[in-house]
Amino acid sequence: LESGIRGFTLNEDINLTINTEEFGVYGNALDLNHHLLGDELNVTKDNFTYTTGEMNLSGNTLNITKNMTQSGGKIDLNGGTINIGQDLTQDNAQLDLNGGNISVGKDLTQNRGDFDLHGGKLKVERNMLQNGTMYINRGELDIAGDYYIAGKREIEDDGTETVGSGSGYLKMVKNADKVKVGNDFQMNTNVDHSNYLTAGTMYVGGDFKQKY
Repeated sequence: LESGIRGFTLNEDINLTINTEEFGVYGNALDLNHHLLGDELNVTKDNFTYTTGEMNLSGNTLNITKNMTQSGGKIDLNGGTINIGQDLTQDNAQLDLNGGNISVGKDLTQNRGDFDLHGGKLKVERNMLQNGTMYINRGELDIAGDYYIAGKREIEDDGTETVGSGSGYLKMVKNADKVKVGNDFQMNTNVDHSNYLTAGTMYVGGDFKQKY
């Protein structure tokens, strides 16, 4: 494969390695259809971009050396795993863990997207800025650094922090829902959470702040 695909459905197991500076999925469906891509699907050099269509990982493992950007479409892990070496950015897209796992080596930024942990685990090694929907849904969210539900977060050279209001929300309505934040948790959103934070367990290692 050179630098991108526009969709396929597997009907048997294959071995596939992607060795390119940039790799993208740009439309239609990428359906692994419960077949295996050898042991792993590796984007070995640089970034992975997903823009439109539907991708069903079907229990496979996707390893991305640097960054992953999802700017549209829907990704269903379906028991699979995505390991991201650096940052994950989601913009106006859907991502369903469906019993799978995602590991983000640095930061996660979400804008207008939908995350459904759906019995899976999302682990972020640094900070998360959320301006979309995060539905824990019997899953686990583990953030080593700060977790901000806000429209923006900027830190000046002198350490001054500016946080802008957003429209994101965190949905914890089931007893099995788990959220762990290693440092600070801040909510700066115009969404009323009175019906969204009703069950589950949240651990915050630093400060808890809520703004309107």
